[in-house]
Amino acid sequence: MARFKFKMNSLLKLNESIEEQKKNEFAKAAAELEKQRDKLKSLAAERESCILNFQNAVRERIDPRQSDMRGKYINLVSKRIETQKVEVRKHEEFLESKRLELVEATKEKKKLEKLKEKQFEQYIIDEKREEQKITDEVVGYKVFAKIS
Repeated sequence: MARFKFKMNSLLKLNESIEEQKKNEFAKAAAELEKQRDKLKSLAAERESCILNFQNAVRERIDPRQSDMRGKYINLVSKRIETQKVEVRKHEEFLESKRLELVEATKEKKKLEKLKEKQFEQYIIDEKREEQKITDEVVGYKVFAKIS
């Protein structure tokens, strides 16, 4: 009885390693996106804090130059927020491309795994046939030997 050997095993191993690489790339992209989102949240919180401070300062009747500087700083933070939103969108698109690559790599690996399963099932069927053939020959020989 010959052992089952999947002829495309090296290709399957390659696809498994590619899938693992794509998983790692996806995880890194997801972590980077989360970092960019955190940065955006931090900027938004900073802007809200500046606005509150500005409102409190206006109530206290601060110097117009200070008021102007605070307003410019709030505008600067708002521009940084808009820039950060663009960065977040870029990272979201990059993450989506990595997700699609991972999905494709997983599909390729699953195709080969399915092929391996089918070939193994056929191998089992062929082995059972061979065993049955041998059993039939042995039984036939014993019956023939008793008759003779």
